[in-house]
Amino acid sequence: MDWNGLLHSANDIIVFILWLFYLIKSIVGVFTTPLYFAFKFIEGVFVSAFNSPVPAGITFDFSDKVIAIFQGLPYWNQLSMALGSCLCILALFFTFHQLTKL
Repeated sequence: MDWNGLLHSANDIIVFILWLFYLIKSIVGVFTTPLYFAFKFIEGVFVSAFNSPVPAGITFDFSDKVIAIFQGLPYWNQLSMALGSCLCILALFFTFHQLTKL
């Protein structure tokens, strides 16, 4: 019985098993990394959504004439909300369009 050949074969088998586990770990990492970042992003959204708001560092002071013009428009609150929503939707479409170019 040749101990040198047996030890060499055992070493080859151990190296092969370690290499196989390294590849399996790499493959699992490729599939779980996007999930990790997605869950961290969602966690950040929920954490920031339920925290108290940070006070604004910049305030805008408009004259009474300017405020009177906007308050005179019928349904200005709903109109401004609709315009803001449209801008957000356009930004979302632009982002998806840019991501599809990748």
